[in-house]
This record gives sequence, C-alpha cells and structure tokens, in this order.
Amino acid sequence: MFERINQYYKEYLLINNGITNLNISTTTSNSTNNSINTNISSSENLLPIVDQYLMHNLLFHLVEDDLWWNSNSKYTIAVIIEYFRSLSVRFIPIEHYLYKLLVNALIKSNRLYQLHQYLQYHVLSDSKALACLLLSIQSTYPASNQLALDMLKRLGTANDEICDVLLSEGLVLSALRFGIQCGLGDDLHPGKFLETAKHLNDEFIYYDVFKYFEERNIRLRNTPVFKPEDNCDIYVRHFSHLFQHQQQQANKSAIRN
Repeated sequence: MFERINQYYKEYLLINNGITNLNISTTTSNSTNNSINTNISSSENLLPIVDQYLMHNLLFHLVEDDLWWNSNSKYTIAVIIEYFRSLSVRFIPIEHYLYKLLVNALIKSNRLYQLHQYLQYHVLSDSKALACLLLSIQSTYPASNQLALDMLKRLGTANDEICDVLLSEGLVLSALRFGIQCGLGDDLHPGKFLETAKHLNDEFIYYDVFKYFEERNIRLRNTPVFKPEDNCDIYVRHFSHLFQHQQQQANKSAIRN
C-alpha cells in the first residue's frame, strides 16, 4: 500500500517542482496498466494525493489512542518504520512531525535501545529538527544529547548554531563546553550564556558561567570587567546579589593579605 501511495506522491512532488510532463503508471479498475501523460496545468488526471500530513493525522494518530496502543504498540511502530522506508527509497524528505511521532512512540513504549539503533544506523535520517527533538528528551533518555550533537556535526551545521540549539534547551554548561572544545571560547557572547543561566535559577550554574567569562576577560584584557558592548551590567548586578556575602568575605581576605 505504501509503495503505491508514495509512488504517486513522489510523482506529484516532481510535477510541482517544475517537471511539467511526466509519464505516470496507474492501475485501472480491471488491473490493466496504462501510461498517462500528466501536465501541471491539467488536474483531471491527478489522483488524490496521500501526503505525509494526511498519513500523520488520519492513520498514525493511533499512537495517541491508548486502547489501540496498549495492545498494538509494536505493530504500530513497525508500520511507521515501513512508511519511513518507503519514503526514503524515493528520496522524499521525511517531515519533522513524523520523526517526533516515532521518537515519542518509541519512548512511550520504552523502546530506547531500538531508538538508539535507529539513530546509530541512520534509519532516521539526520536533520536539525530531529537533533533538536533529541536534545529536548535528554531528561528521559540521557544518551540522546550526544546523539543529537553527533547528528548536528554530520550535518555540517555551524558550531555557533549548535551552541544556540543547546542554549535554547537550557543546556548552558553543555553549550559552553562545546564552544570551548570547538575553539570558540574567545568569541562566545557572554550575554547569551548568562541570560540562559539566569533563567535556570540555579546559583551554581550561574556562578560557573559568570566566572568563566570573568576569567576570560582577565586572560584577554587583563581585567575582569566586561566590555560595554557586551551589555552585561544586569548580569554583574545579578551575580553581586546572589553572592554578595562571598564577595565580602573575599574582599576581607584580600585586605588582610
């Protein structure tokens, strides 16, 4: 069924990408194969297209039906994978919402090893959307963080973009470590990292991030003070508010010395 659906879906995509004449094989009611000439300006020969959006909404929504899912989860996942295979052999890019559906289905059925295998052997094609999805589930599946970063690297995505993805997920220390490992440490914008750390409401993370950039300032400019264009005054005040007592103790120690 998927072979026939996606054969015509692929031909439809080719037509709408600028190929105006295409021979399409279709089956008549008496199972006789005919070849018809389809033109982009003519719609009378077009069969209804079953695209990924329709498949997601009209068939694969069964993933959300608990009564069906509890007794058919393994079968349902196998059907989704077969649909993915049928799309892939025709070089049809798989939409992000289908990746999300499959990943969530695998997690829901506690098939994390199977998810890891699909990712490791590229049954699920690399994409930025999939990488972001993997980053978002790392609390449930910790290995997904490294799998996502490896995927972004294979895609050739810019390293600073990977940092942005990590920051968007609140993974400020991971973003900082990644930036340093890639040789971007001297060019990272402190405001982005401090803003993310501030919203996490974790004093230890904020302290580590702030101290990294403060020490970087000393190394690069012989002063812990941020540059005016960094716009970090608010973060300096926040640090002082959080660690005022520690700062006072440090100042007293410095005076005694």
